[in-house]
Amino acid sequence: MTRTSYVYALDADEPAKQAKAIELLDRLSLKPADTVVVWQVAGEFLGQLRKWELKGRLTSAAVV
Repeated sequence: MTRTSYVYALDADEPAKQAKAIELLDRLSLKPADTVVVWQVAGEFLGQLRKWELKGRLTSAAVV
């Protein structure tokens, strides 16, 4: 899974990609397994959220 799955799950501007990302995350949540999120993925995801914040798509409270 890449950071794009997380980003698209929140991106209402890309409804087809959003639906696929949500489906993927839902399927993953049904399988009990240890999960590791690499720091780079978390950092890039936060970076995208900050870009949306600067564009007014998200509030700072939503990013935190």
